[in-house]
Amino acid sequence: MKTLSINNSLKGLVLVGLFLSLTSTTDAQQVTQFTQYGPSKVIVNPANTGLQERKEAYLGYRKQWMGFGQGPGSLYMSFSTGFRKKTEMEHYPLALRTSRNPEQNIAQKEQKISKIKHGLGGYILSDQFGAFRNNSVNLVYAMHLPLGKKLNFSWGVNAGFDQARFDATKAVTEQSGDGAYDVFSADRNGLSRIHLDLGFQVYSEDFYVGYATQQLTKDALAFSTLNDNQVLKQHHIVTAGYNYEVNPDLQLKPTLVMRNVAGAPANVDVLINAEFNNTLIGGLGYRTGDALLINLGYCADDKYQLGYSYDLTLSGLRGFGSGAHEITLGAFF
Repeated sequence: MKTLSINNSLKGLVLVGLFLSLTSTTDAQQVTQFTQYGPSKVIVNPANTGLQERKEAYLGYRKQWMGFGQGPGSLYMSFSTGFRKKTEMEHYPLALRTSRNPEQNIAQKEQKISKIKHGLGGYILSDQFGAFRNNSVNLVYAMHLPLGKKLNFSWGVNAGFDQARFDATKAVTEQSGDGAYDVFSADRNGLSRIHLDLGFQVYSEDFYVGYATQQLTKDALAFSTLNDNQVLKQHHIVTAGYNYEVNPDLQLKPTLVMRNVAGAPANVDVLINAEFNNTLIGGLGYRTGDALLINLGYCADDKYQLGYSYDLTLSGLRGFGSGAHEITLGAFF
């Protein structure tokens, strides 16, 4: 098994600090971010659950710092569906009324479809960086309300259970008796907690604007004793997008995703996708202070979707590897 060798206590603390700055501690971004917003939209904002009245399933994997060896990796599986409540009502058309006795009349059944749409879903997310792994199981619900003939409003909530693990076999200190390392590894192993996310969105067929807050309860629902480096921070995410039809065979879809957490600079993704004949997708974007984004995709008969994106790192982290790769597979039925 490949292990991460640490020459001394100082190097161990440096490595731990690097991990903390990237994932689930300090005042930096703690939640996983994906380049492909479409497949991960339920993870980003629960108000997206059930946008389409169909079943959607996604499998996605993201790997960062490919040349680093044990760089961060994220795997998720998601499922969601949208539906409206249907009720059957009986009525008696005038042309079919043959008697004053209702029992002798011929009843017709009419199905009434509610204007309110509901969304149900869930996802499993696993993040790993070297010896550290965090697994999360989530259940999501959303309600969609009409504001007019074409305008809608939705709100959604996500309840998730997180569990962090530390694999000591992947982080071996060459110098024994490192007290700081022993305390840290003991605190990280078996850490469990529940988190809540809340989201809102206004949308139509042509545009959407949304807001989500993640880790709303912070650590109020933790099942372990936490130190200062393990406290969750509330995250704020703003999303926006527009569908512009150039011609029947070409659509331009600009999107914006802005993430913010107290104590860290805002992180903004701006991406423009071009969709050709509802089949081929190509896009370019930029993540502030970090990377150039390249996005490719293919749709087959509106039943399957394959996506690939590459983040070309522009920041000082270029020396750690060759950027980030992300691949997704979607199925609709």
